[in-house]
Amino acid sequence: MATAPYVDFSPFGEGDFNGWNKQSNGWELITDREDDGNYFVRFPEGWEGNVLGPLLDKTVTGFKPGSSYRFSVDFRTIPGDDLFRTDVTLDVIGVAQLADRTLTRFDWDTLSLDFTATATEHRLMIIARDRLAENSEDVNEPGTLGRARDMSLDFIRVYELSEHTERFDQYQDIHLLPREVFNADHMSIGLPDSAPGSIAIHPVLPEEGKANLKKVLCLAHNGGNIFPAQTTHLELVGTYHAVAFNWAGIGQQASAKAFNEAGEEVATQSISPQPGETTNAHVELVARRETLIKRVELTCGNRTFIDSIRLLTETPAATASHLRQAADQFGCDDWNGWSKTAAAIDLQLESADGLYRIAPRHGVEQTDTGILLEKTVSGLTAGNNYRFSVKARSQAGSQASVQLGISDVFSEAPTLLGEEWQDVERIFTARQASHTFSIEAPGGANAKAQAFLVENAWLSTTNSIVEDFNDITPTPIIRPGNSQQTAHVTISLGNDQQGQVHIHAVGPIDGMTEGKNVCINDGSIAEQQTVRFDLAYECVGVKFSLTSMLANQPGQLVTFFAADGETIGSHPVTERNSWVNFSAAGKRIKAFEVTVVAKRRASLDFLTLILN
Repeated sequence: MATAPYVDFSPFGEGDFNGWNKQSNGWELITDREDDGNYFVRFPEGWEGNVLGPLLDKTVTGFKPGSSYRFSVDFRTIPGDDLFRTDVTLDVIGVAQLADRTLTRFDWDTLSLDFTATATEHRLMIIARDRLAENSEDVNEPGTLGRARDMSLDFIRVYELSEHTERFDQYQDIHLLPREVFNADHMSIGLPDSAPGSIAIHPVLPEEGKANLKKVLCLAHNGGNIFPAQTTHLELVGTYHAVAFNWAGIGQQASAKAFNEAGEEVATQSISPQPGETTNAHVELVARRETLIKRVELTCGNRTFIDSIRLLTETPAATASHLRQAADQFGCDDWNGWSKTAAAIDLQLESADGLYRIAPRHGVEQTDTGILLEKTVSGLTAGNNYRFSVKARSQAGSQASVQLGISDVFSEAPTLLGEEWQDVERIFTARQASHTFSIEAPGGANAKAQAFLVENAWLSTTNSIVEDFNDITPTPIIRPGNSQQTAHVTISLGNDQQGQVHIHAVGPIDGMTEGKNVCINDGSIAEQQTVRFDLAYECVGVKFSLTSMLANQPGQLVTFFAADGETIGSHPVTERNSWVNFSAAGKRIKAFEVTVVAKRRASLDFLTLILN
């Protein structure tokens, strides 16, 4: 049974289809059980045939109209010959449909469709088609065996896309003894009858230069070591796939355990500090595939602190680098694998708010330019999209810039930092199983840059799509009244427009264009030209480069639209070469238009569609 924020959770446990109905192409589907106990759905051994449409459907209730949801299913296949392939799609009938995805992976791969509910119930459908790999035609000849016989699916989830993070800043100071419970927004916090000591919510020392205090959940509040160890219970209001938080000041053996609604332990993490030392830990409790987390128990033997607790409907970031070890352990691999270069000689770890960050030594205002920190990460999947992000800010009274680098991937322009913490990110497609990531201070030879601070660095999978236009052949020309469709976008030029649009290769501009791109107003014919891009998905954000524009031209802009045609924002283009990065709170982008003026050709490249 699904519990908020889920409206459907179907792991097929004990062979239960959980209300999913077999459709015309799914009558033969059965459940099976893996050696580790996981149940999944597949076609029977020896089944001969092909699929050309719906497999399963279900009418799901409990939606809130106007709220955003995600419909996700795990798929896998057995790699086979190159003659046939199986394409799958997800459909929320009458609302949204995921573009066809070809199954290629032997391990479980999650496909997701984001949509906005228009009613309290929606019919959801899973569709598959066997196709010829050569020309994408359906495999529908009698006696022809498709590839769907090698397909499996599992772990259907439908849940609300909302941020569920328990922060403690908004609460009054609280002191809890055993048997007392505090009801927070997303959980109840308390100690069992037999627990020693107390717990509390109270402020910690402010960050240097800041006036405001930050509140934390303090375990074993009475201070010093405590025996026997104290166990705090967190009873969650909803059920979640994962729980993540930073835990500071651990001086004795500690543990975090997660339990499902039946009281079964589904995840655990232990922390063992060195004798006589304290450590900080990033805790990620991830439930087994077939269940969800309802309760968390935290056990510690000394006074410790938790800042905020993230409640997640998905697996946390594949690779997380929290710069969290104690500053006096510098030189003992307390940088989580990040290496300093010679240009970063003045960087060190310092503590603030119970967390640790990289910052320049006291009194250092400038640093050498170039690569400061770098780290090689393995375990990536070539062709998959990832997000590399860093939380950074400049020093007080300065404006620094930071640049994120990824080996073998084109470099983007630097980001200007302010004095408040901000997330700087790159979305990219992995080209191999291993990439080297860098945090850089941009500048020329022998230059100095304003020093900046870094708190967290993350590498995570992302439900994003990067269209680089390089696979479009040959090099199509779009004239007024015509369009060109790719897997992710339809590019069109209205009947009322002049000139043409040409998709072809142009000379690269470092960090902006590479290979083929969309050449707007090709030939510099029109006084003004507006090109429309209709997206295959409703996106929370859109990013792309625009180059070779004329600077500071009135009327030169990008306009963004929702699915119903509503204009949800615009972005004036004032520089010759720039990145357009647009999102609108509570709105999803379905199309945009680019307008260029003054008989000027412009290029659009690296169209990134951010689906969540």
